[in-house]
Amino acid sequence: MNPDRLDDRVTVSDMPLELRPLAESYNSMMAKLESNFESLSRFSDNIAHELRTPIATLSTQTQVMLNKPRASDEYIEQLHHQHDTLEQLSAMINNMLLLAKTQKGLSDSQISHVDTDSLITKLVDYYEMIAEDRGIAIETKGEFSAVLGDKSLLQRLFANLISNAIYYAAQDSVITISADRVNSDEMVGTTISSLQQSKQAILRMTITNQLDEPLTQSEADKLFERFYRHHKTIDRHTGTGLGLSIVQSIVGAHNGNVSITIKDDDYFQVSVELLAEV
Repeated sequence: MNPDRLDDRVTVSDMPLELRPLAESYNSMMAKLESNFESLSRFSDNIAHELRTPIATLSTQTQVMLNKPRASDEYIEQLHHQHDTLEQLSAMINNMLLLAKTQKGLSDSQISHVDTDSLITKLVDYYEMIAEDRGIAIETKGEFSAVLGDKSLLQRLFANLISNAIYYAAQDSVITISADRVNSDEMVGTTISSLQQSKQAILRMTITNQLDEPLTQSEADKLFERFYRHHKTIDRHTGTGLGLSIVQSIVGAHNGNVSITIKDDDYFQVSVELLAEV
């Protein structure tokens, strides 16, 4: 077995009947290995690309400034540019560390009862002023019950979702944050099995906003990929392309589920399902 042969599969029909379940399990394992290896390769390529650009910019700017003596105002202006670039690098590194942290899952010491009503209220209060500049209103509805998890990570999760909704929402539109308790058999996704097997209730929180530009479901499905930026949003938002990847990773650490649904081509809906407090 090596990286060049991860697409090899056992022909199940050629196996004796008693060995076919084993062959199918082997093929399933190889498919996961191939998918994870490809994802890791893309991730490494993307990191190299994302880090190369700001570092090259810093190097070029420094060389230009050192080429000849300049007025103090020019040095100050250039230092401001370099500071902005360094902050971008710092944000990217912090996001990468957060992704690595959440991939390991949560420890028992991190899990507590988190009041989502209070959490969402504080986030809405914070982001309302930013939203008002574009005539965007934020409304909440439903029962925001407590969930089990890490408060700081859940705050980051919903902060990412609300800020993204504001950035990409149509002007003079409404962002709706709704919540309801559902049973495991009513879950939107099927990627996380632990919640579906649980006898406890699930808190489903949904953030819906009208997009400034239409987006298809196939385009939306790619948004969880790390460093992915859709061509319609590249010029509008200078983020790292890790926002929804962080959301997915945090939800995964909580054994939850997250999904994106495009309605009528211009309504963007993100649903997050977490284990609710009894």
